[in-house]
Amino acid sequence: MKIIETIKLTLQKAQAKREKTAVFHSQVLLNAELLKNLDPHEFCRKVGVTKAYHIEFRKMIAVARTLSELGYSIQTNKMKSIHLIQYDRDLELRPKPIAPGSQTYESGFWAFTIELANSFKNGNIYFHLDQESPSHLGGVIKDCWVQQGGKWKGRVVFKFEALDSHKGILPKNPGGWDRWMNLEE
Repeated sequence: MKIIETIKLTLQKAQAKREKTAVFHSQVLLNAELLKNLDPHEFCRKVGVTKAYHIEFRKMIAVARTLSELGYSIQTNKMKSIHLIQYDRDLELRPKPIAPGSQTYESGFWAFTIELANSFKNGNIYFHLDQESPSHLGGVIKDCWVQQGGKWKGRVVFKFEALDSHKGILPKNPGGWDRWMNLEE
């Protein structure tokens, strides 16, 4: 399962920031539907956490199930989301931090109308390698604009705050891809 490897990498990065437990909880909650049938001990072994985390795994799966039974969904919220495929061959188009070490990124240049792009402000953006892979980068969209000149004139650029919680996420509707994008409203 690709999601397991993604969660493992996300947890390794979170450990450096001393956020491992919080990120573990968020990853299990956000991916509960995919993880619910896994053996908790095996999951913990595969993502590289101690076996004591199996209790936390079970708690998060139970929380997700309880919320679902009450009519809530962890992944369903009022925020819109954009899932985009960031092809490796487009080095110029990859999301880049606005300054070295910054968590604020810009990603362009996308074929959206500015009206559609603006409707996703304060929503989620996720970047994938292909339609089956969980996101490897993502965050919350803070701004967007139309490129005014050069090769990409007329294309939309998104400015977003990168968040570890936005890694390892799959679209709610895996069949909703339209070539390079999957929009969730």
